[in-house]
Amino acid sequence: MAATPLPQEILRAWQRIEFFQPYTPEKKDKSLFIKLNQLKTRGDILLPWHSEDLRREYEIPDKAYYIVHIGLFEKNIASKLSLKIFGVNEEQDAEECEQRLSQEGTTCFAKVQLNAGGVPEMDKLSVSSLPWALGHLAKQRFQQLESVIFANDCKQLADTLSQFKTTLKPAGEQNSGVLHASDIITLLTTHLVEWADFAADWQYALQIDWFESKNEEQHFPRTATTGIAGGRVS
Repeated sequence: MAATPLPQEILRAWQRIEFFQPYTPEKKDKSLFIKLNQLKTRGDILLPWHSEDLRREYEIPDKAYYIVHIGLFEKNIASKLSLKIFGVNEEQDAEECEQRLSQEGTTCFAKVQLNAGGVPEMDKLSVSSLPWALGHLAKQRFQQLESVIFANDCKQLADTLSQFKTTLKPAGEQNSGVLHASDIITLLTTHLVEWADFAADWQYALQIDWFESKNEEQHFPRTATTGIAGGRVS
């Protein structure tokens, strides 16, 4: 009978593949960054699809669509959490360890596209596998770091987001529900955090970018779309 792999061995195997590969949101010249406490205290006035003044200030086209990155946090949390749980593995290659610990910069929990009026394409929301993996790592559920389990959890999230979409209320000329500040707070701090069983020290609640035509796409290295169609964003 083969020996059961040690938690350290399981972690090292997963760190070499997709679950622990962070996505890097591309920063535009005029990206809007909003902290969670700002979103809670100032609300919709910070969201350009609700604020004509913001659209004028940032010269956002009338027919723009928005790419909204949700829950931004530091990439190196995986290495910090690994060291906290396991300590330094004496057999680990020094160069490999250094490379892991040098993961700097910002990643995010999820991204979603909105039309000019703030209506989200919730069936195409993309979620990073990293927070999900970190939740399992923090709770030491090493054996559950499996693709099948991740896919099943994504299906459950899809059901949650389908219900969430029905709670969104129309605004202005939009017949469909739009994202308000309170909705984004619920999406991040309740639905996404509970799904991953992970909450970070958020650098920002949102990064908002806008484009005039749909000729630019961004994708996570490993994500799941959470709509009925499901599947993986390539």
